[in-house]
Amino acid sequence: MTIDVLDRMDLEADRVGWDALAADARASNPYFARPVVDAHLAHRFVEARPRFACVRHGARLVAMLPIAARAGRLGWCDAPGALCSPFTTLSTPLVARDAPDGWADALVLAIRRAWRGGAFLFPMFPVRSPLGVALCDAFARTGAELAALAPFERPVLAARGSYDAYAAEALARSRRRGLARLRRRLDERGLAAHETACGGLGLRDAIDAFLRIEQSGWKGRMGTALAEHAVTRAFARDLFLSAEGPVASRADVLLLDGAPVAVSLALVSAGTAFLLKTAYDETHRSLAPGVLLEDAIVRALHADRFCERLDSATLPGSVLETLYPDRMAIADLAVNLRPGDPLFPARVAAERWQRGARARVKRAALQPS
Repeated sequence: MTIDVLDRMDLEADRVGWDALAADARASNPYFARPVVDAHLAHRFVEARPRFACVRHGARLVAMLPIAARAGRLGWCDAPGALCSPFTTLSTPLVARDAPDGWADALVLAIRRAWRGGAFLFPMFPVRSPLGVALCDAFARTGAELAALAPFERPVLAARGSYDAYAAEALARSRRRGLARLRRRLDERGLAAHETACGGLGLRDAIDAFLRIEQSGWKGRMGTALAEHAVTRAFARDLFLSAEGPVASRADVLLLDGAPVAVSLALVSAGTAFLLKTAYDETHRSLAPGVLLEDAIVRALHADRFCERLDSATLPGSVLETLYPDRMAIADLAVNLRPGDPLFPARVAAERWQRGARARVKRAALQPS
């Protein structure tokens, strides 16, 4: 195997190889696929000149990690690391399903060539996945120190044999009865329907409905809805409408008398659907349209097999924790590429203290007065 460090223009010469790698990755990650990286670059949500640590087996690209000079804070200053933005929820490198043994050591060497020393971050890294363990072991063989920050268990769902098999395993009887009761109440309000769109005018309309519904809710009141700002509104449309090749877009819409009351937008890549954005009409809050839409997506997974796995793409506290029985261990992984650097443990300790302090303030703010 050979390694190289390329810029975006250099990698354009092998866009076919990049697309093939993303389409058949052993661990899905649409955020590092060409269309999604380019959407981020076009709207300046990542730095203008990322570098790409590449591993080849012969002429074929078998592993790749895009790298940014600033991937997040570690203690008192920024640190480089895997390319990320406010809209990415995973930093798993792209690794071919049939990559030969030694890919992890080669990728670590390529990362070290791209960034020669100091702290390096993998935001939202699957630390206990087979790929995550292999990469951590490869770093450890170089003497690098590793530290997992803010670990949590993300809900995911691997398709079962049927929806009934899933429900029997994952949902308590009270939960199944509650979902049935919500569906009856929704039906009593009007004609309910679940529709999907994967392109064309249907997808465009679903994206516009999502932006409208999100802006009408609490995110709009907080000023954090995507439609609140021209740049995030344009990025959202481009992200989902320009998906191609190894990444497909999917919109799931719950309708009541023909009007959208909940919308979920996802990116589908290498057999996994990443449920990036969901919004529901708060005027129908008592009907829990968001929960009903999530249940409809699970039903569609088992009926249509549009993918093999659902990734909630969430932070802790998601409602999907009550619907998805499987878990993926996620943490921000900090790696010291300069073994023995005394600043690394101090920065890790400072970062943990700062995150703990922010969490305590947030909990205090949520306490009833």
